Amino acid sequence: MRTGKSIRGLKLESHSCFGGRLIVAPLMHLLGISLTTNQQKLINNPLCYLTDQINKSKSKSPPSPVCISGKAVEIVPSYRFLGVQLDNKLEWSTNTDAVEKKAMSRLYFLRRLRSFSVCSRMLHMFYQSVMASTIFFAVVCWGAGIKAKDTNRLDKMIKKAGSVVGCKLANLDEVVRDRMVLKVRTIMDNPSHPLHTTVDKLRSSFSNRLLQPRCSKERYRKSFLPSAIRLYNSSKPIQ
Repeated sequence: MRTGKSIRGLKLESHSCFGGRLIVAPLMHLLGISLTTNQQKLINNPLCYLTDQINKSKSKSPPSPVCISGKAVEIVPSYRFLGVQLDNKLEWSTNTDAVEKKAMSRLYFLRRLRSFSVCSRMLHMFYQSVMASTIFFAVVCWGAGIKAKDTNRLDKMIKKAGSVVGCKLANLDEVVRDRMVLKVRTIMDNPSHPLHTTVDKLRSSFSNRLLQPRCSKERYRKSFLPSAIRLYNSSKPIQ
């Protein structure tokens, strides 16, 4: 169980995490709280929904205190949620620091394997299963919104790994593009997905393209849904 905290007024109550989904029903029952539609979306698709809600927020005033069982929920500048570091400005630098630190430790083991004369094929397999899985975890949520300097930091890490493996590896932009387009297509083909209705309403009646949602802020424009739709429209259709 984790202690409740909030970022810019978005409450993150105590929860258990299993398989990427929040198990909050018992807690809500004990507290006598019924789930709204937005809260259900947060449970079903936590990271994408949470980042979109932070991006849409226009309030610049500090949020009012939230109390659960008479205890105020702590407001923090950053919070680790489902393995991703969220900061109160959603700039992803904190998350990039954490990813870089993890990737660096795994790069050490990759170099150790090469020192034992392990073949390039096995090194590439180790990179994909151990190092790439760390660098690109939840990349559809933060990949389009990070700063250029953070992108360069991760690309340098990937380039170092490529020199150890002995082949060119896909950089961050390539992985973000492929995974975002795949995610949008998955959402469009899955009627039970929480974002299916939202994406379906954006279908163009004249072509296979998707209409861009209205973005009043640059931060929201760089979040998952607007970025994924932009990449989907520029991608080649599946034959």
